[in-house]
Amino acid sequence: MDKGGGQVRGYKMLINGHWVDSSTGERFSSVNPYDQEVWAYIPQASGQDVHDAISAARYTFDNLWKKLSGLKRAELMYKLANLLDENAERISQLETTDNGKVIRETKKQIRFASRQYRFFAG
Repeated sequence: MDKGGGQVRGYKMLINGHWVDSSTGERFSSVNPYDQEVWAYIPQASGQDVHDAISAARYTFDNLWKKLSGLKRAELMYKLANLLDENAERISQLETTDNGKVIRETKKQIRFASRQYRFFAG
């Protein structure tokens, strides 16, 4: 438990559409720089995990993404932008807790990212 009485969260990696732990089972602690408390445990990616993630991304790009029409790609990028906007509060809280950056900056960065996806989708 952290000082605030909240649970220490465990996270996973997203590889090839699946949430997975490290293939070695190793994890590391993420420490909140504000209060020096562990707030999350993150999988420590192994070389094999990195290889698997890159292979999955390459396969998806070569066999799915580049075969989509420009209209479908734009639709997916707009959807991602909307998801970023809908979850901006939660994402900015996580980023601030993880790296200590001021919350107003992390919120602006999330909003900036969603605008960039909309720009390139257009």
